[in-house]
Amino acid sequence: MTAARCTFQKYERLKKAQDIDTLFQNGKAFSILPIKVLYAVKEQSTASVSCKVAFAAPKKLFRKSVERQNIKRHLREAYRLNKATFIEALPPSISIQIMFLYVQKPAVEKFIDWNDTFKKILAELLRKINSHEPSSTAH
Repeated sequence: MTAARCTFQKYERLKKAQDIDTLFQNGKAFSILPIKVLYAVKEQSTASVSCKVAFAAPKKLFRKSVERQNIKRHLREAYRLNKATFIEALPPSISIQIMFLYVQKPAVEKFIDWNDTFKKILAELLRKINSHEPSSTAH
C-alpha cells in the first residue's frame, strides 16, 4: 500500500521568461472560472520533463502581495494534489507547458473548492490535448 508522493519539484516549474513569452504568444487558452489556462503542446525530443507549469495572480486584481501569494499557494497545492493522474494520462510523445492564471475578482464570502476546480481543468486540458494530438504531428 505505497502511495505515490505528491510533489512539485523545481524542475517542473516554468521559469524562463522566453518560454513564458512564447506561451503567451503561441499558446492556446481556455477558461474555467476563476482560472484561465494557457498551454502549449510540443513533441518531446528527449527524456526531459513532460510537463512544466507556472501560476499567476494579477496585481491589477490583487493589490496586496499577500493576497497574490495566497492565491498562487492554493493553485500550486491543488495542482500538486491532482497532477499524478494528469501526468499518467498524457501521451508519452509530447511535452506540455501550462500557465494557470487566476482571473476572477476576489469575493470575500465565496469559498472555492480548489481540488474540484483543478480536476475539471485538468480533465478539459486532457480532452483538448487528445483531440488535437493527431493534427499536431502533421506540422
